[in-house]
Amino acid sequence: MRLRICFLFLIFIGLNHISGQETIHTSDDAVIGPCGDTLILRGVNYAPFNWGYSAAELHIDEIAKSGANCVRIVWFEDAQAEAPNTVYQDPLKLREVLEACISNGMIPIIELHDQTCQNDGDALLALADWYLQDWVVELIEEYKHSIILNLFNEALHINWTGDVASGETAFVATYTSVIQKIRDGGITVPLMIDGSECGTNLKSLANMAPDLAMADPLKNLIFSTHSYWQDYADSPEEMSALIEQAAATKLPFVIGELANFQDDQFECQYTLDYEYLLELCAEYNMGWMAWSWDRDNCGLRQVTEDGIFENLTVFGESIVNHPLYGLGTNPPSKSAYLNTDSGCSTIVSEQYLKSEITIYPNPVRDVLEIKAEVRKLLNADIQIYNPEGTLLLSLGNNFEKEKSINLSGFPSGIYFLKVGSEVKRFVKF
Repeated sequence: MRLRICFLFLIFIGLNHISGQETIHTSDDAVIGPCGDTLILRGVNYAPFNWGYSAAELHIDEIAKSGANCVRIVWFEDAQAEAPNTVYQDPLKLREVLEACISNGMIPIIELHDQTCQNDGDALLALADWYLQDWVVELIEEYKHSIILNLFNEALHINWTGDVASGETAFVATYTSVIQKIRDGGITVPLMIDGSECGTNLKSLANMAPDLAMADPLKNLIFSTHSYWQDYADSPEEMSALIEQAAATKLPFVIGELANFQDDQFECQYTLDYEYLLELCAEYNMGWMAWSWDRDNCGLRQVTEDGIFENLTVFGESIVNHPLYGLGTNPPSKSAYLNTDSGCSTIVSEQYLKSEITIYPNPVRDVLEIKAEVRKLLNADIQIYNPEGTLLLSLGNNFEKEKSINLSGFPSGIYFLKVGSEVKRFVKF
């Protein structure tokens, strides 16, 4: 079979800032950053407020060491929901966590925990008003380039009502009203929607996702399931079928809570085959967030012993260091907006690029030729990445005026060629 590697050409210049979008957004099943980069959300859940907030115990910096590109943050609307009661009415505390995520190049995902596992549509509509408070709207506006709102944790019932069809109809109707309220309030960032039955019902969520997507005038929704599937999908075959169903919608899905143990009559009662599920996520480029970084009621379900990265649990060693899906060994691409000095760089035309550098042939079969006549590219790095951002080939600082790269060992597909110098960075797709 002939090897064809297609390269489109973009050039990123200087410190100019331009963004095609002001927020993270979605396109078909992809989550796209403000700079147009594809993001596979892979990270952890973190609940620093559940036991009483202390800035000294805030472990966002430790989470960043794992390689995560996102953090799902537990919050409550009701100041009485957890102790101490003062936490959830303090905007400064939430701002501090958001800023810590942003400064570490990670996307913060806020979720409201008040209606967890409840089945009260009217309560959800009322809870949506939390997002429309002035101080919350101001926070969202300030961080809209990088924030995601996971509206409500694990709310509503479908299967548990005994009438799946009616349950799905009610679910869609409730969330349609919520989406409209949020968008009417001027909030444009992505909205993440959990499945029913404490987040576990991926089958119904996949069924409803197209209708829910149509209900959003901005078409900016992400769908999330929580894989506590002991009684729902406890075999590889069942898990595969669910992930395939979600992928077939061509809409963005994530595993919002992925764990190794599930509680029932007692804590850590059931062992979950999370490793197989993570292999499926890798196969389908589906995002996930491990539950939880620290201080869970089930200690075996923690990624770390005490919030410190160096003290990983057995579960944490797998989440961070597994050769296929580990956050550290195979890290997800981070938002370009948060991880470059200038946010997004100015994109200029292929015609301009060709005046600086030429590659040929395109498509290429075996050998790619690179040619430049400008001194500023001398000693530039040459690197090739796959669409997931994995570095496949690095040739170091040895570019002169011409370079030949043998690609005969590469399979067919689209790759990313980066030729960068100290003055400018050139990216070819």
